Amino acid sequence: YAADNVRARGQITAAAVLVAEADVLAYGANVTTTKGSIGVDEPFPFRFQSTAGAVDLRRVPATVPVPRVESLLTFEYDVSGQFGDPFIIGHATFARSAFLGATIGAGTVGSIDTRQKPLRFSGDGGIDGINLKRFGEGLDVGWLRDPRYAGTVSGHFHMDGAGTSAAALTLSGDGHVSIAELFNRSGGALRGREARRVADRIGERHRDRP
Repeated sequence: YAADNVRARGQITAAAVLVAEADVLAYGANVTTTKGSIGVDEPFPFRFQSTAGAVDLRRVPATVPVPRVESLLTFEYDVSGQFGDPFIIGHATFARSAFLGATIGAGTVGSIDTRQKPLRFSGDGGIDGINLKRFGEGLDVGWLRDPRYAGTVSGHFHMDGAGTSAAALTLSGDGHVSIAELFNRSGGALRGREARRVADRIGERHRDRP
């Protein structure tokens, strides 16, 4: 891990480095820590309560288990874990953000636990303007790339997942579609209630599928 423009205040005890506040520039993102600690002995446990802004997932270290896709994320997070035999457990609350061209609504929450094998994650909140084909390509989800499902949807979701690779990934969840624009077989656009019904059927048909 690496950071630039580090400015920090805290104290060192016999057991830990205690961070009272810190500002850093890491992988293009601005990170402000309001409370943190790092143990000085193996396995070097840590905990940070911070805010991150302008996070592009394509720039984070390869050791962080996230999709490398176009994004601009801002969120508050509380994360704990350890550097020796590493893992992280954390949750985040998002401000308005962008992910693969879609808009994540303020107040959306997410969590991750890499101590579980396979790692587990979850999310709950609103998202607008999901281009199904773009999400399928960016996240390597085959059925989302199907031309039959071309279009965009918006709504509220809840999702639980496990794993990272396309072959091992499992997803489950629910939610509701508030706005949808899909294309029927003749090339015409479906909007409003008709499109929402189709989007709901698509979600039911492909739930838990990679």
